[in-house]
Amino acid sequence: MSTPKGSVKRSMILDQALELFVQKGYAATSMEDIVKHTGVSKGSIYYHFSSKDDLFVSMVEKINREWVEEWSEIRRQFPEVGSRLMGASLHFVNSFQSPLTKVAEEFSMNMQDGYQEIHQRLIEISMVQIEVFTEIFREGMEQQVFTKADSSRLAVLFTSMLSGLTLYPQVFPKDGMHQHTQEAVAVLLEGIKKK
Repeated sequence: MSTPKGSVKRSMILDQALELFVQKGYAATSMEDIVKHTGVSKGSIYYHFSSKDDLFVSMVEKINREWVEEWSEIRRQFPEVGSRLMGASLHFVNSFQSPLTKVAEEFSMNMQDGYQEIHQRLIEISMVQIEVFTEIFREGMEQQVFTKADSSRLAVLFTSMLSGLTLYPQVFPKDGMHQHTQEAVAVLLEGIKKK
């Protein structure tokens, strides 16, 4: 079990490594670069992370945890299930503005065949966000606001659509992302509203 001091050091390493990954790219950043940038010994870094890949996945976990904590606070602003879906969607799309997004894309493109364990961890991490949407869809169905459907499947389809909006900045520029997200939610709501 890590101590509070160990947790602070671990968090600092993750934050500093993110700076390097954004600056140099994931592939171009070595563990030695991270040692120099953080001022933490190599042994200490390897105490917290078994490899650069483990450090990266831990970084994604940390940022995802922060996303969920932020959503827990933001959620209170949306008492009605339709507005909650809109709020969660905007929060989800905003997460793609993170500097980690570009690094994650590079990491994914360079993932080797032997990376099944890391790939599985990344899937598990993303399921936390999908669960937020599953809960909203389930609530809407229980309140008979939405038509009955498989809430988990609907959440996967919907988050895939939102993720897709962020992949084409030339078609969906970042400055119009909120408008596009609102339009996507409106279209979905129209389709799943109980009539």
